[in-house]
Amino acid sequence: MLGLDGLTEAVYRQLLRTAGRRTGELVSDLGADEAEVREAVSRLTDMSLIRRSWEDADLLLPISPEVAVRALLADEEEQLLRQRQELERRRAAMAHLVSEYATVGYVPGSHGLQRLEGIDAIRTRIEELTCRSTTEIISFSSGLYEPAALEAGRATDRAALERGVALRSVYLESIRNHPPTHEHVRWLTESGAEIRTTPVLPLTMIIFDREAALLPVDPADREQGALVLTGKSMLVALLALFERYWDGGTPFGAPVNDPGDGELTPSERELLRLLAKGMTDEVAGRHLGVSLRTVRRRIAELAGRLDATSRFQAGVLAGRRGWV
Repeated sequence: MLGLDGLTEAVYRQLLRTAGRRTGELVSDLGADEAEVREAVSRLTDMSLIRRSWEDADLLLPISPEVAVRALLADEEEQLLRQRQELERRRAAMAHLVSEYATVGYVPGSHGLQRLEGIDAIRTRIEELTCRSTTEIISFSSGLYEPAALEAGRATDRAALERGVALRSVYLESIRNHPPTHEHVRWLTESGAEIRTTPVLPLTMIIFDREAALLPVDPADREQGALVLTGKSMLVALLALFERYWDGGTPFGAPVNDPGDGELTPSERELLRLLAKGMTDEVAGRHLGVSLRTVRRRIAELAGRLDATSRFQAGVLAGRRGWV
């Protein structure tokens, strides 16, 4: 309780029980090394827990625990006061720095809208909003990321989870074939986050505590920067969009249902839907988070299952089967 090591506490308790002992007697009582006992006596004297008798300098006397503890607590209270004063000084200094701080690439907005330009501004804003979050962070992750980018966000994710913030994310199914992103998602789930996957996502998006959302200015061109939205009407719509995809997603790690003969997987059905809308192979691949080569391989496999000799014929036959 007093922060003493085992021998020092034993010496003090022995003195309390006997109302005073000499060093040699303590060595005999405790069966301890004399040098260690003398060191313990010195430590207790420095802490004002014992003193030497005025009548016999060799006699060690305990100071009343009530008096000793009160003195120790007074010292600790003084230290805490100094720490509180230092904390307030740092808080005031931080407030002064915040008043001077301007996010790089930040463009002021209005009506609950802010624009961020450049990756530095976007990452800085994500770190700030994550740090402020107290209940939940939800997101769409519609891309595949390089290891350096994933590692950059891991510290803030870990800190949020350790604070008890719930993390829910929907990723593209294509992460199963991208080792860096797949490993990062596995780490997230093991750390306490909830992850689901879906064949396609409408955009990349993060919502912090259901109060602020960050999303790209143009989902098709990330170079255009990002927007931070705080307007309630916009957040309601984005939250509803997230819950729709979340409810339809597959929990990460769960086996993907193997469709029966002649049936399509969700990814195949989504690919056909995108192509039927007139998207090129390259644009469809970006939506699905897969390469152009993968898109063309899947189209060839579907055409083979339909016994089609051309893409036009494959489209007609897919329509007859009800695939599109």
